[in-house]
Amino acid sequence: MKFIHWSAALALLTLAGCFASNPVEVRITPTAYRVGEIESELATPVVDEVMRIKPDKVLIVACRVTKPPKIMQFERELRARHQEVKLTMTLVDEGCPSA
Repeated sequence: MKFIHWSAALALLTLAGCFASNPVEVRITPTAYRVGEIESELATPVVDEVMRIKPDKVLIVACRVTKPPKIMQFERELRARHQEVKLTMTLVDEGCPSA
């Protein structure tokens, strides 16, 4: 009987881990930062929103034409307030302005 309880508890923890692992997506274009419905020319309001959500993972989706300092600004502000967050980044062309 104890084995069944432990198995059920382990299954629940595994399922909870699967659902909790979805990263928050932050979109960075040459002119704006965006997360969800929040969009700003400055990184701070978007970092504020990410901090409100308190994710374990953040996916930065940046346009290829975005200058690196703009991306680094977001990363520095986020890391200053949430050191444990795991960041991943992808560069895209879709939905981005032309160079």
